[in-house]
Amino acid sequence: MGKPVTIFDYSGKCDSSIYDLVMSEEVDPSVGWNEYFSSLSGVSKVLEDSFPLLHYHHLPTSRPSLSFISGDLIPSAELGIYGADTAIKLHVSLPIFAVIPADYHVIGIKIYDSTRCILWGNLPYDKQHRFWLKDNGFTRICSHHIDDLVGLAPQEIIRNCLQSAWHLYTEYRRYERTEHFDLECHPHGEKNNG
Repeated sequence: MGKPVTIFDYSGKCDSSIYDLVMSEEVDPSVGWNEYFSSLSGVSKVLEDSFPLLHYHHLPTSRPSLSFISGDLIPSAELGIYGADTAIKLHVSLPIFAVIPADYHVIGIKIYDSTRCILWGNLPYDKQHRFWLKDNGFTRICSHHIDDLVGLAPQEIIRNCLQSAWHLYTEYRRYERTEHFDLECHPHGEKNNG
């Protein structure tokens, strides 16, 4: 095995400009806001049960805006092993920001590395599960394929996208230590997923 690969730089902090992602996203004017918010009614409970360090938010704005999730991504089972303070301090959890688009039931949620800790260029090209264009300077993690969401309930879509992002993060952490990437994923790279 060669020299260890550095995949993460945890020195960054969350840049408050990430909140612009909620306001800057173009929303179809035909969106039924009441239906959108109603479909998200169980999200807080899903997060509490599955990812306790994540929180569901909706900004009180003068015009309707998208809801989002923020905090540290770690499933409750792993959190039970480490505890919140240790999981955050040892970077077992990943700080994220996830926008819930109006059509999330079709396209899923948009998950971002909120502190820009993932050094994407240090990963093999075909393992860079991210979108190549940055949104407001933030890199969006490619956490799912839209075909994986067909037939799922709204809360399951959100849970599955977050769980997939967690698996990817833990695989990158393993790759940093071992230089092996074992997670079965959809093909990736600019040619495959733009």
